[in-house]
Amino acid sequence: QSTLQSLPFKDASFDGVMVNFVLHHLDNTEGCDNGFPAVQLALKEIRRVLKPGGALIIQTSSHEQLLDGYWWAEIIPEAMTAYKHRYPKIKHLETLLSQMGISDFEHYIEVDEVLQGESYFDPKGPFNKTYRDADSNWTLVSPDELESALNQLREHEANNNLEKYVQDRDSLRKKIGQMTFIKALVKS
Repeated sequence: QSTLQSLPFKDASFDGVMVNFVLHHLDNTEGCDNGFPAVQLALKEIRRVLKPGGALIIQTSSHEQLLDGYWWAEIIPEAMTAYKHRYPKIKHLETLLSQMGISDFEHYIEVDEVLQGESYFDPKGPFNKTYRDADSNWTLVSPDELESALNQLREHEANNNLEKYVQDRDSLRKKIGQMTFIKALVKS
């Protein structure tokens, strides 16, 4: 065990590294405001352990995916705006990686898969703490915002359009997905 900023491996040890939805957990808000220093350290360390010609795959979300790739994002806008702030923009990641000798970027956007599996589509899911705990998007929701979100869902349910609301919001995800894979190569 170790941290991403101090990997216990020799230089050029790996042909490939995959970073799966972790970068947004590395910096606190102050770090995000200062160029993501913890992310930069992690990327430098990943670069150090990759062999020349090695591949790096990062799974993350674009800011657009965060705001429109989750059906519930619209009912928790304050939390999602704050959460978005913790994600380095994809262009920013590519700039950092380029400075480290990692380039040849390819993107793959997954539009058919969702992060929570079938439970993601449950229109009453947000009423359940276990459902909310299954996705870190909900971690920044204040008690007041949670109550507002649940009241919005109750209103949709009272108007018999809760499932339609979820389907309409989810139609955005079907165009932009929830996740982006960035593939890049270490220059030989």
